[in-house]
Amino acid sequence: MDVLISGATGLIGSALIPELAAKGHTVRRLTRHPRQEGDIRWDIDAGTIDGDISGIDAVVHLAGESIAEGRWTEEKKRRILGSRQKGTRLLAEEIAGLDEPPSVMVSVSATGYYGDRGTSCSPRRAGREISFSQRFAGNGRPRPTRGVRRAYVSCTRG
Repeated sequence: MDVLISGATGLIGSALIPELAAKGHTVRRLTRHPRQEGDIRWDIDAGTIDGDISGIDAVVHLAGESIAEGRWTEEKKRRILGSRQKGTRLLAEEIAGLDEPPSVMVSVSATGYYGDRGTSCSPRRAGREISFSQRFAGNGRPRPTRGVRRAYVSCTRG
């Protein structure tokens, strides 16, 4: 399987790539700073992907402004939300333009800290984190791309 990964240099992406490669999958990194052969450059602010993403079977979208660095000022929150909305929209639009789009796109976003949730996947409490997640879910997702299954995963850490 040929997998395109954004956020490949982050915590999850850097662990996921060797796992996929060990299972025989080909991984293409979508990155702001290409460093390896096969890397594809993108710029979410300019709305560009500078490379050929055709032929991919799956997309794993992990990219976004880090939630771990710095204080969550109003400006920081705008950057976190904006980076996820712009990146997701850009990827979905590029995929929609492919003659043969991938069969699946998984978009993952860390949204906050909830403590031990046991077996619960979706926190059901009020607060900054869930409000932020709901804003991303409601406004950050582009229209569905025909023929592409999409999954949105909101990661939390206790």
